[in-house]
Amino acid sequence: MNIGAIYRRQWLRFKDVYANWFLANLIFFIISGLAGYIYVINNPEITQAALKFIADKMPQFQPGQSLFLIILERNSLASLTFIGLGLITGGALTLVSILVNGGMVGALLGVFGLKGTVSPVKLLLFGILPHGILEIPAIALAGGLGMRLGVKAIQRLTKGGFSFKQELVETIITYGAVILPVLVIAALVESVVTPVLIKSMLPGLK
Repeated sequence: MNIGAIYRRQWLRFKDVYANWFLANLIFFIISGLAGYIYVINNPEITQAALKFIADKMPQFQPGQSLFLIILERNSLASLTFIGLGLITGGALTLVSILVNGGMVGALLGVFGLKGTVSPVKLLLFGILPHGILEIPAIALAGGLGMRLGVKAIQRLTKGGFSFKQELVETIITYGAVILPVLVIAALVESVVTPVLIKSMLPGLK
């Protein structure tokens, strides 16, 4: 099967099988982001705690390390974790992970909004969306795959009637053919383009 055929099949599978799961996770991410932003804005006393929590979740950089590789490793492992958690927990922990990640983004915007050094809108536009426009949908798709796989695992145990092995194979193919390449591009943008935009458009960001 050539590359064109693989991606045509992936597109059809996305439309017919994954689309609703993807959209649900994307909506969960956005809603949790808004909730995180609103909560921090309305509770300024937790600003330092929110910053520490977010900082603890960020990768630690060492001299000589490739920012691109660190970002790619973080996001590829996170997306695999979403899929694995979905399989193990019937999708429950995948949903929790999506909500936490969305909430962290919203909380970060809220913290800088309270500090007043950077406009949250400008931070979103120039510091998050350049790579997030690719990264967030990829993570949402991974979350959707994980939740669907978890539900299918439960159905296989309780009802049967289909090949769970085939579902697992299809999930792996989608991860390798769609999610991982998108994360590679997103990591490249985040490591090369986003820092330039932050430096030029967000001089108040320290």
